Amino acid sequence: MFDIPVWLWLQAFIQGITEFLPVSSTGHLGLGWATLEALGFSVPSPADQQLIDIALHVGTLFAVIGYFFGPILQVLGGGIALFMPRKERQDPRTPVFIRLVIASLPALLVGLLVSDFREAYKNDLALIAATTILFGILLWVADRFFWSTNKVRHMSLLGALFVGFFQCLALIPGVSRSGITITAGRFLGLEREEATRFSMLLSIPLILGAGAFGAWELYTSGVRLLTTQAVIAAVLAFLAALGAIHVLMELSRRATFVPFVIYRLCLGLLIYLLLIFDLLPSVSA
Repeated sequence: MFDIPVWLWLQAFIQGITEFLPVSSTGHLGLGWATLEALGFSVPSPADQQLIDIALHVGTLFAVIGYFFGPILQVLGGGIALFMPRKERQDPRTPVFIRLVIASLPALLVGLLVSDFREAYKNDLALIAATTILFGILLWVADRFFWSTNKVRHMSLLGALFVGFFQCLALIPGVSRSGITITAGRFLGLEREEATRFSMLLSIPLILGAGAFGAWELYTSGVRLLTTQAVIAAVLAFLAALGAIHVLMELSRRATFVPFVIYRLCLGLLIYLLLIFDLLPSVSA
């Protein structure tokens, strides 16, 4: 029977829970690797960690596709309507499709340009602590002072591009892709539930791109054990992410994002304290 290492269980759980919460899954994964290393566990090499992280993201991708399968089909229907006769092009689903495409493009393009930077700093705990605190405060400002009842279909094309450029900031470890896109949506006056759903749908193109790259890397590596571990990691992250998505959608209907802001502030300060007392390496191996 295949022996599942401790790091795989831990990282899969972390990724599944944090990917769609506005707390930064990348930052938590970096903290997870550093903690495991500090506790003396054997962890994969930095290059293999990168591939495992991508596999974990693919697992959460399938979770969001499964959870929002109906809305995704509707959005795709809006895209198909663009190629239909004029009357069908007025499909009310089309504006959402167009805004998702526009908001997805900046991060997809910038991601290709800064992939080396992201890999080099993905486990930099000092950077993660700083961005966790800073963008937690920004989320609070957007959620507290820019609330409204706007819908995604009412968002301007410039507004969609605004969200897209904000999503580029998520390429910095600790920022949180879901957190920064929800923040951008709230700045534009989107309802919490609308901003949250739009953020989750925006994750699909980005994770698809990273997943395709990771799959190619796994295939060319020829390491069967790593491939098996990556598949198991993806499955475990998928199961954890389904629960996290449901919790976040329910919270977006009934509460503010203040609990996540408080969590981010506490986590960032805790990381700084652990670094000051040399209880964690500043950058994990």
